[in-house]
Amino acid sequence: MLINIRLALELSLISIFVLSQLSLSEDITFENSQDFEDWKKSEGSAWSPSYTDFHSGKTSYMSGKILGIGASSVSRRINGPAHVDFWWSTQTVPKTHPDNGNEGSEFVLFQDNNDEPIRRTTSRGWQQETLSLDEDRTYNLTWTINKKENKAGSNAIGWIDDINITYPDTPPIINLIRPSNNETIDLNLAQTGIEFLYNASDDDKVNECAFCMDNECDEKIPYDDGIFKKTINEKGNHMWWVKCCDYNYDYNISDKFNLNVSMPRPQIRILMPKYMCKKDNSKFCIYIWVKSLLNISRSTLRIDTPGCFKAKGLKGTGFLEDVELVGNEYISSLKNSTDYGGLWINYSILSSAESNTPYFINISELNLITSSGDKIVLDPVSRDITIVDYVNREYVKEFENGYDGNIWIDSECKECYKSTVACLKECK
Repeated sequence: MLINIRLALELSLISIFVLSQLSLSEDITFENSQDFEDWKKSEGSAWSPSYTDFHSGKTSYMSGKILGIGASSVSRRINGPAHVDFWWSTQTVPKTHPDNGNEGSEFVLFQDNNDEPIRRTTSRGWQQETLSLDEDRTYNLTWTINKKENKAGSNAIGWIDDINITYPDTPPIINLIRPSNNETIDLNLAQTGIEFLYNASDDDKVNECAFCMDNECDEKIPYDDGIFKKTINEKGNHMWWVKCCDYNYDYNISDKFNLNVSMPRPQIRILMPKYMCKKDNSKFCIYIWVKSLLNISRSTLRIDTPGCFKAKGLKGTGFLEDVELVGNEYISSLKNSTDYGGLWINYSILSSAESNTPYFINISELNLITSSGDKIVLDPVSRDITIVDYVNREYVKEFENGYDGNIWIDSECKECYKSTVACLKECK
């Protein structure tokens, strides 16, 4: 039972918080003590609650009686821009005018320090007034009851009631910070992404924001630090912007900034042994590793090998995955892949291979086709492998430790060259 009561209380507090976030207006009805706060009375004024004369409810704000010639004022600060409407009433006793009964007094409204009132009334009975505070600043509004005559037994009184302050339903204001408009960013292969910085502000507090680029927007996320970190996979000109909403679900979009991205050429590395032992069923492996920041949708690879080498199998990752062998050409069809591609090719050595003879293996063609249709042609790479009857053990150790002719072996390659190392060790 206690848990249920506590849960109901927590839900109630959450509801109050959400409603306060969505509130776009303020009502001052003088029906509770808080409505009499934040008012400044003129010296000697006797403004107080009135329980006998009001527009609605059971209470209004009354100036008190002014007996001689004089004035009584009460003022309040209101933040603009805002729309304000209120009800007021005044009377002079005894009546001195047959039409309105208040020739001897008037109720006026002043704005800031202006000498001329912006609203006035001399009528007995409740009337509504409206005004617009258009500037983004704090206004000071002053209600003043003036008594102009000092007749025996006369007095003047003013009442205020049902003040409504409505604030404009404005969407968030969004400013893009970095990259600046028309900036050029040179990416490198070690860079993981670009940070897009912005800020957003709103009277109702910013709720969610989404990053947009080239006519596509990501899912909205809660507004936090004003940073989106994105990976860009296409070089050239881009356009980026941010859209946000407040807790009243008013949306706005920022200006759109142009961004030019330049990217380095993809990097290629090759791993293969320098020597291979000639024996029955001897085999070796070639590992090809390509790193690219571009979005690769297709790749073609052609490897020219001597007739005494026969391809036995292949395995790929990244954008060199899903390959098929067409003659000496390997074709990849993997879509929208980035970062790197790795390809292992196993070769067996046929008996026609001659000992102590270097055989050239030439990667004569490696083309990467980006998702935008651009074709990137990498420079040809050649390596040679010598078939021998004996392999120096120091070279086997050097190769096994991961270094071969200025080509460092990545962890992805270890599985590939295990068989090659095993074969080299057996060649004594």
